[in-house]
Amino acid sequence: MSPTARSFVGRLAARHLARHRDRDDEGFTLVEIMVAMIVFALFVSAALGMLVGALRTAALTKDSTSARQVAQADFEKLKGLVFQASGSTPTVLSTYYPNLTATSTRGTTGYVSAASTTRWTADGDPATGAFYRTVLTSAPTAPAYTRYLAVQFVDSSGVAIATIPATYSPTALPLPSTTVRATETVLWNRIGQHTYTMQSELTTGAAAPEQASGSATITAVRLSGLDAIANPLAPVKVALEGPSLSLRGALTDNAVASVAASGADGTNSLGAHSEGSTGLANAPGDTTASSTSASAGTLAGSGVTPYGTFGPSTTSGLSAQASYARPRVSTSSAPSTTTLAAGNGSTPALTMTTLTTVSDAPAKLQLSSTDIARATIPSCGGCTTFTSTGYLSSADNGITHSVDASVSTTGAAGIGLFPTSFAPQGVVILQLDSATLTCHVGGTYPSTSPGTVTATYSGSIKYWTGNGTTGSYTTVALSNSNSTSPLAGISLATTQVWTYAGAPVYLSDYISSWGSATTSALSGMKQSTPNDQLLSAKLDGFITVTTAGVQATAPTTSSLTAQLGIVACSGADAR
Repeated sequence: MSPTARSFVGRLAARHLARHRDRDDEGFTLVEIMVAMIVFALFVSAALGMLVGALRTAALTKDSTSARQVAQADFEKLKGLVFQASGSTPTVLSTYYPNLTATSTRGTTGYVSAASTTRWTADGDPATGAFYRTVLTSAPTAPAYTRYLAVQFVDSSGVAIATIPATYSPTALPLPSTTVRATETVLWNRIGQHTYTMQSELTTGAAAPEQASGSATITAVRLSGLDAIANPLAPVKVALEGPSLSLRGALTDNAVASVAASGADGTNSLGAHSEGSTGLANAPGDTTASSTSASAGTLAGSGVTPYGTFGPSTTSGLSAQASYARPRVSTSSAPSTTTLAAGNGSTPALTMTTLTTVSDAPAKLQLSSTDIARATIPSCGGCTTFTSTGYLSSADNGITHSVDASVSTTGAAGIGLFPTSFAPQGVVILQLDSATLTCHVGGTYPSTSPGTVTATYSGSIKYWTGNGTTGSYTTVALSNSNSTSPLAGISLATTQVWTYAGAPVYLSDYISSWGSATTSALSGMKQSTPNDQLLSAKLDGFITVTTAGVQATAPTTSSLTAQLGIVACSGADAR
């Protein structure tokens, strides 16, 4: 290479090195930065995609789990129903296959024939056969679920029956089949539509035996009588009662529980009916009924005068649970409750009469009112006079098992019978301060311990004694500790109440009989199997009084009966 060429190459290399030194001093070029940003963006995009996908999968999994729980709860309700029965009892067929009234619109309740064009398999409708679609109330979850329950008759091979006879009735035989297939589809939208499907078959086969059960009922007061004035040969039956509770729970192949309450209820054999507040809770599908209240009411009579009246009433705390295979109704600390109160002012909580006027009664009774029976708290308007409560519990922790059914009542008012001018509150006043009945069964696996029935009460009867000038009440205390009834020693025929036309009037002119529960009577209520796996108890009143005839024209057929504390309970545990 010539000296000139070598000089040129040296100068070129020097300039190249200088440029690289300058660039190193200046940092990254714009192109390098852009390339780095693109690489970073690609990485972040991929990571975000994975994160969004994971969140979406988690949300869909949560939705599917909730949908399954909703469907399971619906199927528990379905399996808790009797398959088919006559009358108005809710059954599988009367609730979910009630008729053959066709629906012509997608997603609506109604019958779908085998040839119908309103079959939507995308909504979970069966692909073949006739069926009845029920749109269930939307579940209170997010997202909102749409729920369709399709019920169709199937033959012994499980094939859907195509033709349902036009004579089909859910309450009558014959049926198209003794087996139905129920398919529930839960639909929801979250980035597209999703579904969850659950299916089960139900049959008219014999019900599974009860593993455990319990029940209890209570009515605080019942007044009943006969009106024989209009037709002595066919007197009108009259009854007025309240507040009342009825609760039950059972465990077979699934658990069920229910409680019903009534603040007041009146009927007569002419067809009249009047009621106060009512409440109801059923499980499966653990429920708590809303509290209810009702104003005062009357029970119509055969004439202008009503047979009875009752004050305002309420129900509260009615709760039925069947989850975890343990039927329960409320709790001992928060029981189902129903009350009956006196009306505002001087309105009694309960009255009962079969008289149109005072002159319909024998004159010697000297009644000051047509009310034969009256429940009041003097100088207290709106006060609660009677309260009935109850609960049912069941337990099974794998070691011990038990069922308890219990009802109670308290009374702040007495039932005054025969108000007169000399005894305005009544010649006889019955009062049940408190009463309780409990049935208990259970034991430790693998056996059952002796069951128990526990009944307690306290109350009193006051009766007027006088000589026609002065008089006063005699009080007789009554309770479950009485070995004999204190009322047994009181002679109705010789105990003078007052005078009429110069002649004595006795308790027997007003009262035909009375009685109270004793220790032996309460202990003798228990009826049970030898191993106490099943027991029951029943009492038609801790305190009872039957009057003499209250109608002058029908002295032997017009009595009235007052019963305080009508109770019953049962328990069974074969686990």
